[in-house]
Amino acid sequence: MSQREIGHIRRFFIIHAENMRPMVKMSRIGVAAKISLTLLIGYVDMVTDILATLSYHRQEGRQGVTYAMTGCILLTLFTQAAFTFVQYKKKSWMEKGPRTVLALFGFAPILEGYNSWRGVNDSDTMLSA
Repeated sequence: MSQREIGHIRRFFIIHAENMRPMVKMSRIGVAAKISLTLLIGYVDMVTDILATLSYHRQEGRQGVTYAMTGCILLTLFTQAAFTFVQYKKKSWMEKGPRTVLALFGFAPILEGYNSWRGVNDSDTMLSA
């Protein structure tokens, strides 16, 4: 290819790259909005589960339902923590420990959403054989 052709191709791509910059920026904002909405719905669901459990706890004769609902909430949190622990099995305890504790308290989706929004691709965290 001649230098003249390379110059034309370069100008073509520079013009189109400048036109694509706002679309890429809006795409990133759209991803952030999608992740934020998903997190919001998940946490609102968790809060309503806790509030429903508390309302059953205050009613006479509903302690069995309260224990069952509390068990379901705790089971999901412990399961999430266990999967986080297994997911980061190749990482050191300094990385694995805090992430597992965050998952135990229900904050793992925030961290994972933030890392996804930043574009962090950590191949060591994938569940692989």
